[in-house]
Amino acid sequence: VLSFGSYLAVPIVICAKLKGIKVVTHEQTIVSGLANRLIGKFADKVLISWDTSFKYFNKNKTQLTGNPIRKEILSAKSDTLTKHFDKNLPTLLVYGGNQGSHIINKVVFDSLQELLQSFNIIHQTGNSSVTGDFIKAQEIKKKLPILIQDRYMPKDYILSDEVGEALNKSDIIIGRSGANSITEYLALGKLSILIPIPWSSNNEQLRNAKLMKSTGLAEIIEQKDFGYKTLTETLDKGVNCLNKKLDFFGKPIDESITYGKSLINLNAHNDIADIIETFLNK
Repeated sequence: VLSFGSYLAVPIVICAKLKGIKVVTHEQTIVSGLANRLIGKFADKVLISWDTSFKYFNKNKTQLTGNPIRKEILSAKSDTLTKHFDKNLPTLLVYGGNQGSHIINKVVFDSLQELLQSFNIIHQTGNSSVTGDFIKAQEIKKKLPILIQDRYMPKDYILSDEVGEALNKSDIIIGRSGANSITEYLALGKLSILIPIPWSSNNEQLRNAKLMKSTGLAEIIEQKDFGYKTLTETLDKGVNCLNKKLDFFGKPIDESITYGKSLINLNAHNDIADIIETFLNK
């Protein structure tokens, strides 16, 4: 049994252990949750994504592999999102996770006309029927002045064949800071403005964001402080960094990108598969 944690996996792992089935678990996050710490006690092998997770598990059966990365993100294989953009402007990706983020969406909607003076925007809204944010984004786009209308690309969900384009062609990303997100942003060396979910388990999103901030590639705006003023001020700082090829600490951005990439493993998926195969053949 290969587990990736969460409370749903706990009974599966326990049943597997009782039946003599080998168990491997993988921890994606910087701070291990209670479920995966419990699973780790039953697992025969524990694989982790970050050095900081060693302290949560038995070191004799724990191995650092990194977090698997979707191969789709590594290159842009489409132009459906950006083909009508103004090539003279930087591109902003608003990426609130698969379900979108109503809080982020609302601030972007309120700031949109001003933002479009300086940016092309890919806006992944989610498709919640409760908030209706995607429908609202489409309506806003129709009412924009014709000169800036093509700079705005709202999407309810960014498909797997578009995600490489969205991430690679963006210059700055606004979004949450889940483990998978920061792994991908580090892999691509993207400047990011992170708004951690405040109710995430063990405040893991804030800790993820702080890790990325330590590389110089991210600024953090806590959700309680996120609004028009903090967004536009941080974006101004980001644009200044882009123009001067510096990170958010004022250091050469190439050095920060190299350091950020050293924290992840682009080959994690193969390494995990190899470890499992070797472990099962013992």
